[in-house]
Amino acid sequence: MRLRVKSAISAAAIFGMIMSTGTAAHAEAATALNLKNQYLIANPTIYYPVSSFEREIWLDPGVYGFFHWVKPDVRPMPGKTCYNWLGKLEGNAKYRWHSDLGPINFGPGSQGYYILYTRLTNLTTGSIRDIECDILVPADGTYDWGSGLDPHF
Repeated sequence: MRLRVKSAISAAAIFGMIMSTGTAAHAEAATALNLKNQYLIANPTIYYPVSSFEREIWLDPGVYGFFHWVKPDVRPMPGKTCYNWLGKLEGNAKYRWHSDLGPINFGPGSQGYYILYTRLTNLTTGSIRDIECDILVPADGTYDWGSGLDPHF
């Protein structure tokens, strides 16, 4: 499931920009993904380990969409909201992009699920943006999970 808010730009619009400018320089910047490939079980217990990873990324100033990404598709926990973010990031700065996937299970008879939490930290100012989503994994298997940054400029 790709959990995010994004305004779509059509192929015709990109083609129009290329034709009018001669280059794709003004086309929308590419979405960046920070993903981990991992075997997940459908009904994790609290003893299933938390998985984490991070990287550093240099960002230009501007408006970004910050969203979670999981493939193959999963679904949000019923009654829960997945928190994504759309807003301005201070740019010309290095950020730490950190994600955690942790199991939640309230015991016998309860459905286990995961909390997917991602934090983007500006290493110069210390400002933080974070997003969170509770997800149900439909079947045991290998998944790509993490988050994406979608520039809106």
